[in-house]
Amino acid sequence: MLIALGESLLGRYIEERTWLDVEDTRNWGARCYQIRLLPANERECFLTQAQLHEYLILARMVPHPEDAATYRITLNNSEGFLPPGLLFGLMYAWYLDNSCAPIMENEMAILHWQQATLIPPQAHEYRRKRTLVDFFREEVFGYAASTAGSSTPV
Repeated sequence: MLIALGESLLGRYIEERTWLDVEDTRNWGARCYQIRLLPANERECFLTQAQLHEYLILARMVPHPEDAATYRITLNNSEGFLPPGLLFGLMYAWYLDNSCAPIMENEMAILHWQQATLIPPQAHEYRRKRTLVDFFREEVFGYAASTAGSSTPV
């Protein structure tokens, strides 16, 4: 229930989603998941435009350099990923009660490590996931960074 509630908060923000084969690497198996956002005045989304942009980047989506409404992620071979809507729902549930979304414990396990012990790609992933948790704490649940660990909402 919490996953569905979280996913519904992200709301109706996508105009089109599609899978693309990467032309120059088709024989290598690369593919892209691409979304095109609805115009801002047609969205039904809990997040503002700036928050949605920040969240999509944290969800590993890359904004198109010339089209602010298009985001994509490139995946190798049969590599999987959590689409932004499902990730939002899982993060929402995990943040409230990690027993509701046990799959996220595996996804976020790197946060239990000391950052200084990680190799560079792991350290990058650690920072992205830490920022994602901070995003949920501050932007979704309304707690300021200075109140981390406090139960007093801002």
